[in-house]
Amino acid sequence: MDPQAREAAVLEARKKLAEKFGDSTRIGGKGSMRRKHKTAHKTTANGTTKILSALKRFGVQPLPQIEEVNMFTDDQTIIHIKNPAVHANLRDNVFLVSGHPETKTIRDLMPG
Repeated sequence: MDPQAREAAVLEARKKLAEKFGDSTRIGGKGSMRRKHKTAHKTTANGTTKILSALKRFGVQPLPQIEEVNMFTDDQTIIHIKNPAVHANLRDNVFLVSGHPETKTIRDLMPG
């Protein structure tokens, strides 16, 4: 095989390998080692745990046995949360209300 044909074959083989592997398998720059496999990163803590750990800094404590929370908005609607999780720091006036909110009107919440 002459040198030009050999060089063309090598270049074509390199092109096929580049299409097959792409740049996603290389850790660093040119000449660096390829990754053995892609790793799936796992989250160590879910969002709730992170929020509760941040709230510990505020010194909030859970308030049990609250059945519902109603928040009145400026556009005459009410954000209604049934069986919420309520945490509070009464000294610093910090409250956390979490749950499934529903937007309602005043007529929906009035009996009769």
